[in-house]
Amino acid sequence: MGTTLHYPYEIRGEESVFEDIPEMKLPDQMVGLAEEIIDRMSGEFEPDKFEDRYENAMIELIRSKQAGLPAPTEKAPARPANVVNLMDALRRSIEDGGGKAKPGKSGKRAAAETAPAKKRKKAG
Repeated sequence: MGTTLHYPYEIRGEESVFEDIPEMKLPDQMVGLAEEIIDRMSGEFEPDKFEDRYENAMIELIRSKQAGLPAPTEKAPARPANVVNLMDALRRSIEDGGGKAKPGKSGKRAAAETAPAKKRKKAG
């Protein structure tokens, strides 16, 4: 198994990464929920179930080169059909006339401003 080892001077300390994060007191309920989730998701590491996909791809590449074959190429995964591009949907909405509404006030105040003014009776 090929693994990259780093010298200590190549590794940054955690201070440089976390120095901008302010200290804060979290509610006990939130901490308890986080601990519960961690406990549920924790488990023993089982190396026989671990698959190093990078190493496997490198071995496949090396073997194909040794055999004189072209490098194997992985096809990009197919895009799911139900994914909606939000920008396209917004553009279609505007083109269909959905963008004609002017931003304005809402509620009773807007209705009062758009309604014709009532005529007042003259006192006398």
